[in-house]
Amino acid sequence: MRQDKQKWADRKAVLGEQLQAAMKDAFAHFRELRAACPQISSPIIDENDNLVSDKEGKTACWPTINNKPPATPTEDLISVAASAEEDPDNYCDEPSLPN
Repeated sequence: MRQDKQKWADRKAVLGEQLQAAMKDAFAHFRELRAACPQISSPIIDENDNLVSDKEGKTACWPTINNKPPATPTEDLISVAASAEEDPDNYCDEPSLPN
């Protein structure tokens, strides 16, 4: 009975080593696949309203994008904000230090 139990444990150990080796190979293939995938980059719009997706073009666009004046709110937004009621559950007291 001990010999049968030892043979069973040996078979399980060999099978476990084979599966572990197969998993390492699988992970290596997944890493290669991930490295081969193209980097996806979202395009931006330049000052002429053209889509730019290459790295150099996007880098050239940043100074003009960052220097745009802030958007002004529309009259509708201003009137809605002016007529909005204050939320009584929103506490806006200054934070205090614990005693």
